[in-house]
Amino acid sequence: MSPLKDAVRQLERRPAFSFVIVAILAIGIGVTTGIFSLFQQILLRPLPVPEPDRLVNLVPSPVPAMSYPMFRDLEAGQEVFEGLAAYDQIDANLVYEGRAQSG
Repeated sequence: MSPLKDAVRQLERRPAFSFVIVAILAIGIGVTTGIFSLFQQILLRPLPVPEPDRLVNLVPSPVPAMSYPMFRDLEAGQEVFEGLAAYDQIDANLVYEGRAQSG
């Protein structure tokens, strides 16, 4: 008897067990596909700009405090780059069940 026929016969004898196995496989494949899709959208897809290989990230050594009006003046006064962008990273604390987590 071939191993494949034996496996099918075993699955037919226990339909509930077969259903559980198929459900676990389906959930695992679905979760894996979802995580990969999220990973691809966030990390692997190129940036939505015309030439992402020409982007430059300038980081000053001692980070000076720059206000939004100062950034707008710098953006208007510069002639070297086609455009500028800025971001700000802030520290925040999350309190859950009486315990604080900083991040």
